[in-house]
Amino acid sequence: MRAPRVSVVMPSYRHEAYIAEAIGSVLGQSMADLELIVVDDASPDGSNAVIRQFDDARLVHVPLEANIGASAAMNVAVRLARAPLVAVCNSDDVWEQDKLARQIDLLERLPDCAALFCNVRWIDGAGQLLEDLGPVPADLFTQENRSRHRWLSQLVENGNCLCHPSVLIRREAYAECGLYDEYLRQLPDYDMWLRLLQKHPIHVMPDRLVRFRLHGTNTSGHSPDAAERNAREMRFILRRFFEEVSAENFASAFLGGAGYKPPTAAGSDPRADSRDVWRYLLSHEGPRRQDFREFVLEAVFRAPPELRREVVPMPAFQLAMGAPGGRLTPPPLPPPPPLTLTRRLRRLFKRLRKTRKG
Repeated sequence: MRAPRVSVVMPSYRHEAYIAEAIGSVLGQSMADLELIVVDDASPDGSNAVIRQFDDARLVHVPLEANIGASAAMNVAVRLARAPLVAVCNSDDVWEQDKLARQIDLLERLPDCAALFCNVRWIDGAGQLLEDLGPVPADLFTQENRSRHRWLSQLVENGNCLCHPSVLIRREAYAECGLYDEYLRQLPDYDMWLRLLQKHPIHVMPDRLVRFRLHGTNTSGHSPDAAERNAREMRFILRRFFEEVSAENFASAFLGGAGYKPPTAAGSDPRADSRDVWRYLLSHEGPRRQDFREFVLEAVFRAPPELRREVVPMPAFQLAMGAPGGRLTPPPLPPPPPLTLTRRLRRLFKRLRKTRKG
């Protein structure tokens, strides 16, 4: 069969109330040369019955028998995609009718761009536009475009600001950078963008082509459980990023390119020098300051003695680790060595010479 122009992937779970509108917004696109792959993750509600109501040859329905998680369901859909371009749509969101057409038109004019994003309108469970988003910043996805390395520093230092269900991505980028990490529940897309940006540039359209729905059962909701998982996933992702980032990407994204020399010897390690990474993390004063300091303390503790002394001497390490009661008190300075008789005589002779000269 001839491959369509775009494969739209839609993982589905417990969105019986919303999925019909999501599917309709994809199949109703003005750019009709597409396939829609809906992978339902063993929803206990009537989601699969709703999906089966659509009579469209472009719709591929994959009902899973057991729940495997959103990231794994997404990977099932991506592996089934046949088109050179892949778009993501959440099963509770809605696309504007010309979303794909406008993105494809721009992506064709950006041959080096691996992924294209756009802005959103926020809606509630009933589809009404939202003004008060609670803890979600209304301008979260309103972003100016940056170079690849500036995007890296932006995402690392300030968190995710790219809308996953707005992306149109070249399928070859998934082949090169890997699929979504199935151990992550809250932030698999954030992890994906960090891997993608280490190899390819991206672009964000200012157009609001997605209606992003906020309701009580969002995976990214603000329950205490979700907040804790989000924070831990963020730390794990960033720790892995700094352990694996290349010297070129690290120098260009976080050091302004200063001091970077490409590896020349055969078999040389292309990763950033641990000492440079640690110094950057220790000097960082942004919102990730506490996490970054923890990364360094743990890494230094596991490092060889000569390496740990070079970047974080023992007194500084102990100071950063804190003290009982949470107080940060510097270690006491060592007492000055006692003056021997010889040193006392030398001091006396120096004073006598000065007195005679005077």
